[in-house]
Amino acid sequence: MLACGAVFAEAGRAKRRFDLSADDAATSLRVFMEQSGTEIVYPADTVRGTRTNAVKGEYTPREAIEKMLAGTRLVASETKNGVLSINHVNDPNGQRAAQGLRRDRPEKSSHLTLSTSPSNL
Repeated sequence: MLACGAVFAEAGRAKRRFDLSADDAATSLRVFMEQSGTEIVYPADTVRGTRTNAVKGEYTPREAIEKMLAGTRLVASETKNGVLSINHVNDPNGQRAAQGLRRDRPEKSSHLTLSTSPSNL
């Protein structure tokens, strides 16, 4: 599992310019992270082979990731710690996420969380 994350709640509010091509999710998620300034957590095997949608224009990172993943078997969710996570729709974490990103919690301050545990790779 790719295990890098930044609190998404804070980063998800500001609009940014996105120019994301339709591509394999493993590639487009890396480009999304570069363009959004938001780090995400996802199992590489889960996203590989899924084609994402092109996203062009000004969006919040939350809006951009939702557009990018619309109609795919992938969904974005926010963890309890405010980190953005990508899962399959049929994944227990993905089922909950399919209802949309949680927006009912107070905003958290921005901080970076890095985890590179060998068991997660």
